[in-house]
Amino acid sequence: MHATPRLQRFRRHAATPWLWPAAVCALLHLGACGAGDEPEGPWPDPALSPRAVVQLQLEALRAAGDEADAFDIALRFASPTNRDAIGDDGGFRALFDGDVYAPLVGHRRALAHDESRRDGHAFVPVEITGADGARSGFLYALSLQADGRWRDCWMIDGVVPVDLERIRKNPEIAI
Repeated sequence: MHATPRLQRFRRHAATPWLWPAAVCALLHLGACGAGDEPEGPWPDPALSPRAVVQLQLEALRAAGDEADAFDIALRFASPTNRDAIGDDGGFRALFDGDVYAPLVGHRRALAHDESRRDGHAFVPVEITGADGARSGFLYALSLQADGRWRDCWMIDGVVPVDLERIRKNPEIAI
């Protein structure tokens, strides 16, 4: 399978210096969370912080404007509880057909603010500039997985739209 230039940029960008050690581990499947014969691309890994998980999903969603397998990469970071609520791959993709989450696909820019953590949960406010130039705010909620294949991995439990001004005034809006 050959990646088109946009997904190649995504894969190259995923290993930027701020994320290099964790991303390399995830890409090579050396972490406790994802060893085996999985497809290429990043996977949940205990070395990834909540903010890094959000950034990897956002990079995949940006590439998803052009790359079908980028949706698969984005879905990898959904927690088992989130996957139960979403359903199959088609249910995940359908989320982006509506107005609420559409700005995440093929977006121009994403700014993930510092995470807030408490009791095995984390929240990451995000500012998105969509492909059309419109700006949106989202709050990512993550949990640290306690057992199973994804033990000690941060995974996304949900994403909700939030007011951009609220994010700018108080990036720790969830706590």
